[in-house]
Amino acid sequence: MKRRILAMSMAAVTALTSTSICAFADGQNSEALASAITIAKTRLDIPEELTEFSYNTSENYKTTTYNLTWSTPADADEYREVSVTVCGSLILSYFDSSMYSYKDADSHFAKLTGDALYKKAQAAVKKLNPTVADVISIDRDSLNITMYGSKAQFSFVRTKNGVPVSNDRGSIVLDKDTGDIIGFHMSWHVNASFRDSKSAISLDKAKQKYAEMIQLTPQYEFDYDWQTKKVTARLVYRQGQYGEINAFTGKKSDFSADGYYDGSNETEDAVADMDTGKGSGEGGYQFTEQEQAELDKKLPYASSEAVIKLMQADKWLTYSTDMELVSSDLYKVSFTGKDKYYYTANFSSYVPDENDYVYEEIVEEDGSVSVPAVESAQNWQEVNITVDAESGQIMSYYFWDTRDSRSSSYDLDKADKLAEEIAKTYAGDRFVEYKGNPSTDYSWTDQNNKTFYNGSSHSWDRYSSDILVSGDSISVGLNADMKLTNYSYSYTDVKLPDSSRMLSTDMVMQKFWENNDLNLYYLARFTDKKTKTVLVYGTDSDVYVDATTGEPVYDWQYASDAANDLSGIKDKKILKMAKALDDHGYLISTEKFSENDTADSAVFEQLMGVNTDEESKKLTRGDALVIFTKSVAGDAIPELKGIYKSPFSDVKDTDKNVGYYAIAYAMGAVSGNKLNAKADFTYGDMIKMVYTFYAAE
Repeated sequence: MKRRILAMSMAAVTALTSTSICAFADGQNSEALASAITIAKTRLDIPEELTEFSYNTSENYKTTTYNLTWSTPADADEYREVSVTVCGSLILSYFDSSMYSYKDADSHFAKLTGDALYKKAQAAVKKLNPTVADVISIDRDSLNITMYGSKAQFSFVRTKNGVPVSNDRGSIVLDKDTGDIIGFHMSWHVNASFRDSKSAISLDKAKQKYAEMIQLTPQYEFDYDWQTKKVTARLVYRQGQYGEINAFTGKKSDFSADGYYDGSNETEDAVADMDTGKGSGEGGYQFTEQEQAELDKKLPYASSEAVIKLMQADKWLTYSTDMELVSSDLYKVSFTGKDKYYYTANFSSYVPDENDYVYEEIVEEDGSVSVPAVESAQNWQEVNITVDAESGQIMSYYFWDTRDSRSSSYDLDKADKLAEEIAKTYAGDRFVEYKGNPSTDYSWTDQNNKTFYNGSSHSWDRYSSDILVSGDSISVGLNADMKLTNYSYSYTDVKLPDSSRMLSTDMVMQKFWENNDLNLYYLARFTDKKTKTVLVYGTDSDVYVDATTGEPVYDWQYASDAANDLSGIKDKKILKMAKALDDHGYLISTEKFSENDTADSAVFEQLMGVNTDEESKKLTRGDALVIFTKSVAGDAIPELKGIYKSPFSDVKDTDKNVGYYAIAYAMGAVSGNKLNAKADFTYGDMIKMVYTFYAAE
C-alpha cells in the first residue's frame, strides 16, 4: 500500500532530534510535531485509507511525547485505527486495531518458524528505533504464538554494559504468518547514564549480602484444609526484608524505580469454618445424635444478659444501662479439631430522633434540588464484644464514643502497665507465650504548636521456642483517659511442628540458590532534573520455604521459568514439530527425553487440554486414542453401543473402546490398518499426534 510523501526530509528530522533522544517542546511546536509525524510514517506503514488524523502531547520530566492517531472516517464501513507514540527520535508504541480483528481467528500453526520470527523481530526493532536497537535485547525464549488469530509476541529489555535495565523493557507483536509488525510497546528512561558494572561486588559476595539483607526468620503458620475443614501448623522461613541490594556496597537499596513492580506486599486472608447447626423438633421430629448433642450443650455466656453481667462486673469494660442490643450471633468453629463456641453482641445507646428524618430541600440557581440531612446533636456510645460462650473469656472488645477524648499530656509508661495488666487478665495462663512490641501513643499538633494525645496502642505476638507464631496476637487500645477502647486476642490451639529439625538459614539459602538466580540489573527513574539509575542485585522469587526441607511452601513458586528440553530428540521431523509446539507455548517436558521413550498420560492430557482424573501412567497406543477422543468429544458419544465399526483389523467391533478408536481414526489422529493397542505410545507418537491435531484445526 502506498505511503504519502512528506514534505519534510529525513535530514530535517535528524536536525530536530539530534540534540537528545527525547526533546522538550514547550507548548505548541509545529516543527517537533512534523518531526514526530515524519518518524512515524517513514518507519511504519500507515494505510492511506486512514485519512483522519489527531494527536495529543504529554510533557513530563523535560520531555514531550506525541501520541499520533490515524483512523478511518466516520462513514467507513469498518473502523480501523493506528496509534503511534513518538518521543524525540524514539517510537515508544505502535498499535493497529486490526490486530484484534476476528476475520482471521481460525486455529493454525504459524507459517514462519520461531527462528524466522525472531529475525523478523530484530529487523523490526532496528527499523522502528535505529538509534537504540543495538542496546535492545530480544528474548528468543519469550516467544508466544497464539494458536487462534495471527499474533506472535517477543519480550525485550534494554541493556547497558551487558546488564539489563530492569524497568526499560517492552514487547513486539508480529503477524505469525508474514512477520509484519502489528504491535509494539516499550518504556525508556532518556538521558540516563549507567555506572559500569566492573567494580560491582562478586556474585558469591552478593549472595552472602543478599541473604543478610532479607533477614530470614522462622515462624509458625497455619494452613486451612477446605476438604477436612481442619487447621494444621507448619514451620516456615520467611523474609523480613524485601527488595534489592546495591551492587557496589552490598547494602539494601532504597532506590525506588518508576514503573517497577514489587510483589512482596501480598496479604493473606484468614479463614474460619462457621457452622450454626440449627435443628427443629416440631411435629415429632427425632433429633440426630449430633443435633441432640448441640441442644444439650451448656453455653452459659451465649446470651446478651450473661454478657451484660460480665461487662458490668468488669472494671475495664464499658456498658451503660441506656444501651440496647442491636444484634448478636452465636457460632461454632471446629477447624482446630476442637469445637469452640463464640457469642458476639453489639450494643448501642444511639436513639433515632426526629432530626434524623427532617430534611430541608434547597433549590439551587440551576433548578437542582439538594437535600442535606440535619445531623442529630445527641451523644451516644457503642460496644462490640465477642466472648467464649463456654468460659466467658473475652476474645475481642471494641468501644466507641461520639465524644472526643483528648489530653494535653499522656503517661505512656503508665499506659503500658495498665495495658499489660488487662492483657494478662483476659489472656490468662497463655499470656506467658506472648512477647510485647513497642507501644505507640497517638498524638497530633495544632496550628498553635500545641500537642494533644488521643490514647495509645499496645500489642504482643505469640512465640514458641523463640519462633513467631504468625497470626496469634493480643492488642490493647486505650483512649486519652486510659479507658479501654479495644482489645483482641487470638490463639490457635493446634500442635506446632518440632523446631529441632529446622534447617539453618545458610542451608535454606544454599537450596534456594539451586533453583533461583541472583540477577544483576539496572533500575531507573525520572526526576524533575535528570534520570537517575542504580545497579542492583535482586531475585525473581521470594524466600518462602518449609523450614525443615527448604522446599517452597507452594509448588508454583519457582515454576515460572519452566522450559522444554528438546535436546534428546534426534529425528529432524519430530524435532521440527516439537519446536513448533514449543514456540506456541506447549510444555512437553522440562527434562531431556528421546522420541522413542514411552510418553506419560499426564503430559499427553496436558497437551490435549483434558483431565481424566486418573493417576499418571505410561501410555499404550490404545490409551492415547481414548485420551485424544475424550479431549474432543467427551465420554458420552464414544460410549454409545452398537453404532461403531472398528477401523482396525486387530480391533473387534465389540471392543469396549471401539467408539474412541473410530472417532480418533476419523479425525486423522491415527492411520493404518492395525492399531497395536498394547504397543507403547512414544513421545514421538505423541508429538506427531498433537501437532497433526492442531495443524488440522
